[in-house]
Amino acid sequence: MLRGPLQEGSLFAKDYRVVRLLREGGMGAVYVAQQVSTGKERALKVMRRELVANEGLRRRFEQEARVGAKIESEHVVDVQSAGIDEATGTPYLVMELLRGKDLAQVMAERGAFSPADTTALLEELCDAVGAAHEVGIVHRDLKPENVFLAETKRGKTSTSKVKVLDFGIAKLAAEAATHATAPLGSPIWMAHEQTEFGNVTAPLVAAPTTPDGAPDGSGEGPREHGVRAGRVRRPCSGSRRASEGRDSNRDSNRNRSHTHP
Repeated sequence: MLRGPLQEGSLFAKDYRVVRLLREGGMGAVYVAQQVSTGKERALKVMRRELVANEGLRRRFEQEARVGAKIESEHVVDVQSAGIDEATGTPYLVMELLRGKDLAQVMAERGAFSPADTTALLEELCDAVGAAHEVGIVHRDLKPENVFLAETKRGKTSTSKVKVLDFGIAKLAAEAATHATAPLGSPIWMAHEQTEFGNVTAPLVAAPTTPDGAPDGSGEGPREHGVRAGRVRRPCSGSRRASEGRDSNRDSNRNRSHTHP
């Protein structure tokens, strides 16, 4: 088992020379690594050592490679290889190395997007989400940190392209049809039906072109609001109390409507 963070200059899985740490997350750390056999730089994602023994989390980490390979979209990060390091028994993924910033960083720096920029961004984001839905996959954690604006160059002009990251907790429609769906994801970015236990994913994914859409799509409102406003819309401290008040009023009205003189 891996005993600590990968050291710069160390060789991992016999073919990846670690250059530097790129980012850390709940499931693992991502490094810039040079592939020895090709000389190209890649993004190497390695599972956190304390999570390797957890079978459920290990399956979730390994799923990211399988799920990504199913989706045909230039707006989904390309997972190029996956495996388990023989020396440490640690699962890893090798992805294309993206240069740029995630949407959360960009929103914090530039503030509100113009309507035209918002439309362009959402079109690319929806291309990725739609391609995932076509093969029965729902991302379930489509927050700004998982939407990357990758720098691309066309001649002397630099532009950005949306890349959706981290399909680690994605749900397959075939699984959702036979297993209860746990409410995984980031609460403020989740579609409302995603917050409940049950087999809600399958019927929504099965008909992604209906007005209801799929959970990723029906959660699009908070993302569009955040991009256009340049900030994250967060629940206020009194929201639960207000919700409880509305529930109480509904119950009271329901009781009155069923009361006979």
